[in-house]
Amino acid sequence: MKTSEIVWSGWIAELKSRGYASFAASLMDAFKPISFIAAQVVYVGSPLLNLMISPGSMNAAAELLENDNKYNNFLCQLKTGDDS
Repeated sequence: MKTSEIVWSGWIAELKSRGYASFAASLMDAFKPISFIAAQVVYVGSPLLNLMISPGSMNAAAELLENDNKYNNFLCQLKTGDDS
């Protein structure tokens, strides 16, 4: 399992444990058309964002946002409850 996938699994578990999974899935559905642009914003803003967020999490977020297959897989896991 890649580092990004481990980070994503942690995000899914955290969202579910706090009861925000369906809200997050709704937001992800709504913003899916601009996810690639959001990934570029993460890359451009990484020098500043690295002060607040770990570089591993930043890279995982950017990778998730720029790859449609990974984005859809994450969204499916978030909606269905399948953490594997």
